[in-house]
Amino acid sequence: MPVTATDKLIEQIRADYAKMDRLAIFGTKSVTLQSEIQQALKIQHPFGPFAQQNKALRDAIERIGLGSKRPFGMATETAERLAAISAGLCGTKGSLGAGVFDKIQASLSSGAFSSAERVVLGLDSAGLSALGRSRHWANGLSSLSPKDMEAITGSNALASKEINAIGLAAKRITEMTSSFGSARKLQREIEAAIAGYGSTTAKLAMFAGATDILGPASLASRAAFDSVMGGYNSATLSDVDLRRSPAERARVYRDMDVDEGFVETNIGETLALLIEGGVVEGAVSRAGVVTAFVEAGSIRMRVSARQARVASYSVIDGFEMALRAFITQKLEAIAGPQWFKQRVPGDVARRAKERRLEAQRSGEASLPLINYVDLADLISIIGRTDNWGAAFEAVFSRLEDLRVDILRLNASRRPTMHARPVDPVRLAEAILVVSRLMVAMQVDGAWDEGWDADI
Repeated sequence: MPVTATDKLIEQIRADYAKMDRLAIFGTKSVTLQSEIQQALKIQHPFGPFAQQNKALRDAIERIGLGSKRPFGMATETAERLAAISAGLCGTKGSLGAGVFDKIQASLSSGAFSSAERVVLGLDSAGLSALGRSRHWANGLSSLSPKDMEAITGSNALASKEINAIGLAAKRITEMTSSFGSARKLQREIEAAIAGYGSTTAKLAMFAGATDILGPASLASRAAFDSVMGGYNSATLSDVDLRRSPAERARVYRDMDVDEGFVETNIGETLALLIEGGVVEGAVSRAGVVTAFVEAGSIRMRVSARQARVASYSVIDGFEMALRAFITQKLEAIAGPQWFKQRVPGDVARRAKERRLEAQRSGEASLPLINYVDLADLISIIGRTDNWGAAFEAVFSRLEDLRVDILRLNASRRPTMHARPVDPVRLAEAILVVSRLMVAMQVDGAWDEGWDADI
């Protein structure tokens, strides 16, 4: 097969990339930033009941830097890599070089580059996704004053330290991506769709930024979530509440202090708010339909305004599969291949065996028993005393908070299973909960590699 000009260009890019001093190019800013944030969050003494949270916070900050699994670490590393690639391609002629340069300038997301281009350029889809989202939340946070952020997170010593760290990180993301272009078509369309909801996007940017930088257990992340959802919890609503008219549901949501942006918007605008706030990636079709992309491990789930009920179900279903894989990896590392027999509560194991037997009678292939444990029962496995202390406490920090989040998702699945519409508040809750739980799981390690091979 003859060697084309594109083949030669690919080989040249590979060769040039291999010659780079990666530590010098990609390491300096990340290491400097890590030092700045550690200093900003230096806690001399525990704050009583916040002691456990402080430990989780310190552990989270230590993970920030080159090669970090934390979204902010991946975003900064990817930004530095793209900047170096962009600089190298400025004088390059050829279809691949021009195409890559245009994509860097116009759009940053895991969907911007083909898999072949990512391999050639040494780009990671998770890093591109983190960077694509971080540009949104960094832009949103840049418009907030420290007082604005204090109003979202509450005013105390720990909150001020977190705000300092978040401000540093947002500034760094903005600086690192300033040369990539700012007048993106997607952003213009999203901003047009949610004009007038600046307060909502500010809260979402605070949630996304704090979660990516400090982790979901941080005060800022938790406070920002509460500022959006108020006292609303889908698990506390009955079927009667769900069947109320939109106007009656809106009254219930306002009574629970749900942010007015989600009470007033439709599904498309809700997705636009989540995209603009940096919680998820997104796109707008030529017809103006907004689509968000929610990640569970290596699976990207499309959430479209036109198929909100089906999409909501798929988000929760995808997260459930990811959580099963996560539990399997964590407990197998401790107890070996027989972990299910040794580490699963008896009633949960019994129900799983009954479900597997029923599935086999229906002609389904037999799968490992964890595949027959439902979402509500997964929390029983995680919360078993020996499992929690040995495998999961360091990941999720607070068992009761995790339990509430799982109950939220389980309740949000209910209307989707019975073909009832999903309203904006319920959809936003599910996406926010899945987003923060996935960050906690992803930081823990490479458990998600290959888990979805048979899906």
